[in-house]
Amino acid sequence: MAIRLGYNSNIVATSRTVGINQFGISPGVSYYHHYFYSSTGTNTYIPYTDNLGTSQYLSIKPVTFRLDYYFYFGQKKAHRVMPGLMINFEKKKWHKLDRVLFFPSVTVLFGSENVITGYVFYPDYLQRYLQNMTLPANAQLPLFQTTTKNVFGVMNYSFVAPISITKKKWTFMISYTYNIPKSLPHEDLGLKSNGYVSCSFTKYIGF
Repeated sequence: MAIRLGYNSNIVATSRTVGINQFGISPGVSYYHHYFYSSTGTNTYIPYTDNLGTSQYLSIKPVTFRLDYYFYFGQKKAHRVMPGLMINFEKKKWHKLDRVLFFPSVTVLFGSENVITGYVFYPDYLQRYLQNMTLPANAQLPLFQTTTKNVFGVMNYSFVAPISITKKKWTFMISYTYNIPKSLPHEDLGLKSNGYVSCSFTKYIGF
């Protein structure tokens, strides 16, 4: 069981800012056994409600190589592949501390997404006109249709510099993350690089 208090200086999704300049505080008590996430609400659109993933590690001290793969599904489907490299600098029994760990890492996020590539007229204009005569305004067929394409590429570069300090059953961690998001082909999102600080206190309770 872990009891924690976390802080983030900015809010991001898929390593990209979501236009909300606010910090976040996340207290919590967790029991690690099995977890799942779900979302409810009429004003929130989350196309990916479930995922299956795997994480592979190869450790050659002090270097750790990591490869994550996730398949997202729900109203849409997408793939996420994230290779990463981490270096561990560890010092045990330093002054009155049990352990000090500095483990900077760099990751690259690759992913797929359905993006709008253009607009075309509705293929049968006469059918659209005749059908819209019998439909209410909120159900009429559009004059234009969007064309989409499934693209794959780099979505983000991430650099993380965390420091973890452990004293008995208490752990304090502070980390700085810097993201360089990238638009996929045909995406026009106006993405900007972003950085944020996160920290947490954790107490471990053994059974």
